[in-house]
Amino acid sequence: MPFTASIVQRDFYTVYDKTLLLGGASLLRSLTYGAAWSRIRIGALVGVAPNSTNNVSDAIFMLGLCSGKNYPASSYNTQSGFGFSFVGSPVVGGARTLTYTANSGFPYYSMSSGVVYRKTTPVGFQVSAAAGSFFLPLASTGTQKRRFPVFVDITRTLGGSGPTSVTVYGVAVAGTAQLDFRPDHLQDGLDQIGTPTVYNTTLSASTTITSIGIGDEFGPLDTFEIFWSNNAFPLEIYALGAVVINPTIDPVTRAPYASTAGGGIDFSQQYPADTQITDFAYGTGFTDAGTIYGFSYGTTVINLLGTSGGVPTDTFDQYPLGVVTSGVTLNAGTGWSSYGSIY
Repeated sequence: MPFTASIVQRDFYTVYDKTLLLGGASLLRSLTYGAAWSRIRIGALVGVAPNSTNNVSDAIFMLGLCSGKNYPASSYNTQSGFGFSFVGSPVVGGARTLTYTANSGFPYYSMSSGVVYRKTTPVGFQVSAAAGSFFLPLASTGTQKRRFPVFVDITRTLGGSGPTSVTVYGVAVAGTAQLDFRPDHLQDGLDQIGTPTVYNTTLSASTTITSIGIGDEFGPLDTFEIFWSNNAFPLEIYALGAVVINPTIDPVTRAPYASTAGGGIDFSQQYPADTQITDFAYGTGFTDAGTIYGFSYGTTVINLLGTSGGVPTDTFDQYPLGVVTSGVTLNAGTGWSSYGSIY
């Protein structure tokens, strides 16, 4: 397949930005965490470089994860691939149309409703039902050059198999399509836990898709993949990123977490003031009781350090503004093992 992979420059209101033109090819980046995640949000800041204002009859746009750089989901020999196909279904015969909309000088393509995909070499593509349509801007045409963010949020169980929960976010409102999003907006959206609100704008969300399972049996999902199939109308990529929201390994010990869900799925347990407890409940999927790390001063009553009976008992020492004191000892407070220090 002929492919395009070149760097060009765009002028966004006197701010120049370089972009990668990608057509008939995949862009692949290894993840720092590898496959040690239970929830991950991946995203890209993209646009389309068209040479006309007509509909584009066929384009595959996949944003997801794959097993290594040698076996991406876009290749003939795929180990494991999982993600979201933004322009319809990637299977043979799937409807994949980019519909041109002038939008009063801020033109965009509306993509055919996308699907979650899973691909392995023995099975091929498995896809979900249609799950949301989003926009791509015509980055080099119109009143204002623009870039739009797209996000794919994936949650799976520890061990990389079984049910998943996938939600996709992007631009799907004509008014929002007049905005030019920047790389800092992409990072802001990656860092948020829920629906991204960037540029004072809440992005559109797909329905949550849970019908396609995920698996690592043919290779760990440890590589970021973005694939665009159309060489005549290449995709412009300005920034991309991935944020692991729930890692499955302890970042200090590098040992697997004990929760089979791979993340915090239990609400914090709450106790009345002055209530003594002998143990914490296990919680869902944990192998032993909870442990609290911190200072101890010989009581099983849960209180803030330096308190008694669940409420603060000490007031801060206060000094007049501008007064320099010397030889003054800060009160140790109730239950503290030493005097206070300010860093």
